[in-house]
Amino acid sequence: MTEPRLYFTSLGYGALRMSAKHITKERLERLFQVTVAVVVDKDGDEVVPDGEGKYRGLSEDNKYMVISEEEIERMSSNDDAPPTPAPFNPDRMRAMNVQRLVMIQELYVPLHPHLFTLTEDMFLPSFINAINGFQSTKNKHVLLEILKLETPTGIYSFEIFTPTFCRQLLEEVENFENSGLPVTRPNSMNNYGMVLDDIGFGPFFSKLTEYIRIMATYLYPNDGGATLDSHHAFIVQYKITEDLDLDFHFDDSEVTINLCLGKDFTGGTLYFKGLLNDPMTHNEDFEFTHTVGKAIIHIGKHRHGANSIISGERYNLIVWFRSSEVRSHRPACQCGRHHSPPQQAQIQQQQQQQQQQIQQDAHDHHHHHDHGHGHSHSHGHHHH
Repeated sequence: MTEPRLYFTSLGYGALRMSAKHITKERLERLFQVTVAVVVDKDGDEVVPDGEGKYRGLSEDNKYMVISEEEIERMSSNDDAPPTPAPFNPDRMRAMNVQRLVMIQELYVPLHPHLFTLTEDMFLPSFINAINGFQSTKNKHVLLEILKLETPTGIYSFEIFTPTFCRQLLEEVENFENSGLPVTRPNSMNNYGMVLDDIGFGPFFSKLTEYIRIMATYLYPNDGGATLDSHHAFIVQYKITEDLDLDFHFDDSEVTINLCLGKDFTGGTLYFKGLLNDPMTHNEDFEFTHTVGKAIIHIGKHRHGANSIISGERYNLIVWFRSSEVRSHRPACQCGRHHSPPQQAQIQQQQQQQQQQIQQDAHDHHHHHDHGHGHSHSHGHHHH
């Protein structure tokens, strides 16, 4: 049975969820980058650790805030005026992330270690033969044979990984869920799920990007398909007690792949309503029903959402593929929900830049532990 994760948030530096067994005062201080951590529950009552620095009686129905003594002083110092928050500190945010990744690297024991290296036998023969065949012959029909065009606006469905791979990836995700190690939101709109790079899948998806680029070069030549060079890969999870659906939005990607991993569910269809910059397409009304093992590929600017799940639980692998070439030629990324506040784009861009650095820092930190002590946290609410 999966151990419930408790919810811990901060003043302006995002939140994370982790199970009670991992929580100590010293660990919260590292994860939240505070010198002395004070934990308060949703009623504002302080939760005091015991002599070993453990907190007794934490409840998954409560929400906890981790604050520093300095933050408390700031909040209580001036009775007349409302408290002024400290200016946002991007270094603290980055250090919080590094500490979270370091903790996962130290404590996470993979269930299927072989999954973390992409090998061609993880692909269905039909997929890899089509990619390699198209690469060598440049004959588009080799590629089109495995793709089903779903709409004239460039949505295709196809099968990519073997059923064994899909099953094992889902088992790996559940294994991480059961570890109780700290998780943050996978993106600015989903509350449940996880970022796969956080547990070591970075090299896997970097390699996958090379295969998808071959396909995208042909499918989306005007949307950066030929220059895809980075990714954000995450799992989203929908179930009746958690996230049910997903608002209408577009992705912070040039090209997106969405692959259903399981499990048993009804409802939860995807709907698409045209391309952001092409009003002629906005009356599109295409609904896609997920089946396990079937992937869909579309450009990031294709407006879409997910209808409510009706029963069961649905896990999908989403990969946002990006092109630094495309991004260097346009203003701060336009991502998120429709009419999202302008600062969201700015925040997302900063976090994108931080992300590469975070992975690098965590990697460095892992190899020499004299980095002083750190602190970790979620990238606020918007994942790169």
